[in-house]
Amino acid sequence: MVAVATAYNLQEVARDIPESETRRRREAYIGAASAFEHCAEVARSDEDESTHYASAARCYADIKYHQDVVRALKLAKRFTEAASYCFDNNLLDNAVSIIKKHEAQVDSDTMECIKEVARMSYLESKDLEYVQNSTLPDAALQSRRKAADLFKDDEEQMMEFVVEHDLGSTRAVILGRQGKYGEAVRQYLDENQESEALDLALEHIDEVTQDSEAFNAIVETFLWRYISFGCRGWPESADIPSHKIDELLGSIPGTHLSERDKKTVCDP
Repeated sequence: MVAVATAYNLQEVARDIPESETRRRREAYIGAASAFEHCAEVARSDEDESTHYASAARCYADIKYHQDVVRALKLAKRFTEAASYCFDNNLLDNAVSIIKKHEAQVDSDTMECIKEVARMSYLESKDLEYVQNSTLPDAALQSRRKAADLFKDDEEQMMEFVVEHDLGSTRAVILGRQGKYGEAVRQYLDENQESEALDLALEHIDEVTQDSEAFNAIVETFLWRYISFGCRGWPESADIPSHKIDELLGSIPGTHLSERDKKTVCDP
């Protein structure tokens, strides 16, 4: 009892120290947190142990010692609080890790909120290929893996989420991964990402030109705009370098060009 009273007294002392006295205040809170952790270690019941670790976590929280807050909350077996703390303090990877490891012990509303944000963060990054990219540092690869696991490696589920949240650029990435290059090119163009569309078309020109809608979109977006007979010189405002248009024109199989298109375009 004396140790517990001492810990609470140390916490009160820390609270009375002005924030301007940064070092003194920090040391006081660390002392109080350590006192609470000691109480938890010698507690005679699980309830007391949890209470003292939670008190230590609150001391660490007051000085923004995030990792110690999460550690103490985990020791207190307060996993919903730990996940929420991580989420509120932009520690999304930590929050995802907690809800995955302690799914049965985290409040369902908290879990779904974190999953939704983590999925969105993962998909908005458009770095889907990183999940399988072994050249990434282990920490980065593990982070992407955690987020991808929220979809249980189900690309159909992932695609449904993308469509529901109108993440067009991400949809293009997934389509490209699925080998649907023509559709991916059209999606990039719908998102006004012409450079990405052109790069993908050049990489998979045979497949793309066999998709009539994708091919027509390429002709309209790149060939008509940049090298039709009505154009004089290369536009100064062009986002696409002339050598890429030249490469596109040279790589298109002649059999896919209609007579109209052949007459429309010429060498830049």
